[in-house]
Amino acid sequence: MEQWQTVYSTNKIHKAEMLKEILLANNIEAVVFNQQDSTYLFGDIEVKVPNANIVEAEQIIADFNVDS
Repeated sequence: MEQWQTVYSTNKIHKAEMLKEILLANNIEAVVFNQQDSTYLFGDIEVKVPNANIVEAEQIIADFNVDS
């Protein structure tokens, strides 16, 4: 089974979903793992990628953080 690592964490679902789509567009599998409480909106929303894609994903995230 492939291991997945959190590469981005936020409290804004739209930012996590945007990053996921950017990673997918760059042929990197990505999932959004929402641990946020639905009533009080506290907690983290994480974007996870397979361990094999961490370095490439981190480069894309660095560009994403500059642009957002």
